[in-house]
Order: sequence, then structure tokens, then C-alpha cells
Amino acid sequence: MIESKALTGDDLALADVWAVAVDHAPVGLADSARERMQAARDLVERAVHGRQEHTYGVNTGFGRFVSRSIPEELTEELQVRLLRSHACGVGEPYPDEIVRAAMLLRANALAKGRSGARPDVADSARFSHTCVRSCSLRSPRGGGRANRTAGSARSSSCTGVDGARA
Repeated sequence: MIESKALTGDDLALADVWAVAVDHAPVGLADSARERMQAARDLVERAVHGRQEHTYGVNTGFGRFVSRSIPEELTEELQVRLLRSHACGVGEPYPDEIVRAAMLLRANALAKGRSGARPDVADSARFSHTCVRSCSLRSPRGGGRANRTAGSARSSSCTGVDGARA
């Protein structure tokens, strides 16, 4: 089990997932992960602002629309629409422990620093016992399960340990 409960993206063990998801162990983002995430985010920001280079899903469409360029003034809207399209679910919610485990696994993957996500995205997961997003079992886009990474949050009822709403 990692001693510091600091997510690095490299050394999360099953016992750590259990400790956070079930036993409510505190966890945070390691400084090294924060630095990697910020470096990747800086690359995304350069791709969005002032570059003519096509970067999939940042300044291009998705799937069959990959060859469509998105004007710089619409790139932020593209990202908001992408998140909204994936942030819904229907049916019974997952148990809180499953949601916390999924959020932890996603934050740990982001900690690798390869996605371009801002470090505060991993920080905002807030794994305290007072913070669990309500994630539905089924996706409205098909008969299968909702997004596996707690991205299908229907609602968020969360107050972090610092009292801030997330």
C-alpha cells in the first residue's frame, strides 16, 4: 500500500483502492503527478491557442468529423458539449463505494499526465466520505453500462473536507 496516499499514476494497489473507497482513507495528488499533468495541460493550451496544427478532439471534431477544424473561439464550447454528452445516466445509482473507487481510478489515470487534464480535475475528485457523485448504472445512449469512470454523474452532492462544494 502506498504510504502517503498520494496519487502518482504508477503505484496504486488494490489495497489502496479499498482503503479509499470503503475505509474512506484520505488521498491526494503527488507533486510529481501535478507537474506532469500541468506540462501536458500546457501542450493542450498551446494546441488550442494560436496553432494551426490539428489536435484530435481539441481543435477538430470527433469520429467521422475528425477532418473538421473547430475555430479557436469555439474550442471551449466543444469541450463543454463533450462533457455534457457524457455526463448523464439513467436508472439506479451505483453504490457509493463503487463510485469512490471509479473516481479514484480515473484520478490515478489522470495523474500519469498524459491526458492534458488540469491538475485540479484530479484534485476535485475529493475522496472524503462526504463526497460521492451519483452515477447511474445505465447509459441513455445504449443498453449497456454507463461510463465506467464515474463520468456519467447525474448529480453531485458533495462537500469536501474544506467545506467547499464540488
